[in-house]
Amino acid sequence: MNALAGLTFVSHAVLAQFELDWPAVTIPRRVVANGFDARAWRPERERTKTVLAIGRVTPGERAAGGGARGRRGPAPSSRLDDDLRRLRAGPLSDYFAAIVAALAPLGPQARLLVGRPFEEVKALNERAAIAIAPSVWREPFGRTCLEAHAGGAAVVSSGTGGLREISGEAALFLSAVEPMRIVEAVEALMVDEPLRERLAADGRARVERLFDVRRVSAALDDSALKRSRGRTVAWRLQILLSPSARRPTAAGASGAQLPHHPIRMKIRTSDRSKARSHRRIRRRRRRCGGG
Repeated sequence: MNALAGLTFVSHAVLAQFELDWPAVTIPRRVVANGFDARAWRPERERTKTVLAIGRVTPGERAAGGGARGRRGPAPSSRLDDDLRRLRAGPLSDYFAAIVAALAPLGPQARLLVGRPFEEVKALNERAAIAIAPSVWREPFGRTCLEAHAGGAAVVSSGTGGLREISGEAALFLSAVEPMRIVEAVEALMVDEPLRERLAADGRARVERLFDVRRVSAALDDSALKRSRGRTVAWRLQILLSPSARRPTAAGASGAQLPHHPIRMKIRTSDRSKARSHRRIRRRRRRCGGG
């Protein structure tokens, strides 16, 4: 892996884990997050009294799991008359059936939406007053949290993995990913409108400043240019046929010995091909409005 020019990671959380798992890799590393088109997201000024949870139906995600175990505490719906909207992908399972059963007592206050198109999900984010991202596992990035901020919702987050990098101080973080902690955080935002509006505004401003696609693509292009400028990339493919290797016969016995012939091949990038690559990157940046 040290033969590569460099590695790009989607979050500092992923980079830190990589450095723990691969201490012998010493090539340059850089973090360039996922981006979104801030111009395409239009948060509504008047928010619906909705708590939105988007995720896969897997126990580690817990966006759905929180609903499945919510019977341990009061339903967070008495003050905002909210819907609990839960989206999931994948086949039906016993875990999904448990979630459906847990939400049933809430009646029309809970809506379970399955496999919805992106435009509908985007519209829900742009209208919901509150969104929750209570993942248990260490999110490599956490795009659902990014989109909740982009849509202007106040976010409740577990802060695992890359989630804290997305939200900064613009979310209400859970002390533990447990049903009662989720209930307490959501109800705190229901009754505290100034806090809810401040977190929503700060979250939107943060992701627009840090994760707009024009900024992210420019950072990625800069990384590619820096890694290729002034470098001659040399690759060597060496196939070494061992003297002890033997050609098997039809009966499976050892046959004639293969010759020892190392084969070497070098591939080098020319200055002309590097210049063409740089021009393509600059043209793509101009199309994205990055200058």
